[in-house]
Amino acid sequence: MELQAVSGGQHHTLTVQGAGAATRVILDGEVVEVDVFAAGPALYSLLIGGQAYEVDCLTVEGGYVVLVNGQPFQVTLAPAGAPVAAPPTAVGGGAIRAPMSGKVLRLLVAPGDVVAAGAPLLVLEAMKMENELRAPRAGRVAAMPVAAGASVAGGDVLAVLE
Repeated sequence: MELQAVSGGQHHTLTVQGAGAATRVILDGEVVEVDVFAAGPALYSLLIGGQAYEVDCLTVEGGYVVLVNGQPFQVTLAPAGAPVAAPPTAVGGGAIRAPMSGKVLRLLVAPGDVVAAGAPLLVLEAMKMENELRAPRAGRVAAMPVAAGASVAGGDVLAVLE
């Protein structure tokens, strides 16, 4: 299967061959051997080069939110040769949105804190799993409009970076 993908403003070509422990991915011409284990309807465990990754794939308007070890990525996919639009800027912009419905377990930063790209912001419990949401870029936390214990819907703003 050949696809085009857009994530983080970058366009990629992607070919997926095989399935399960015999999956081969060709990403922008580079061959990557991947062991894939489906752990749930949209939850996967990947083994790439001896490194394990937990991947949640969630369908949202305009594409997907892919959580890789809790780090959210907005992704748009299209068949090879078809036009592919850039994903919405919900994850890459200033607003960090809930990738799915859940409960905020812990806030790890407060307004005014300066964070590095990849810094943990909060822990969201969803589908009986704890997901640590991380900053998509460096910045200062402008707002945290949620509190520990709050229930949130997919798409709700959890934090704002400036």
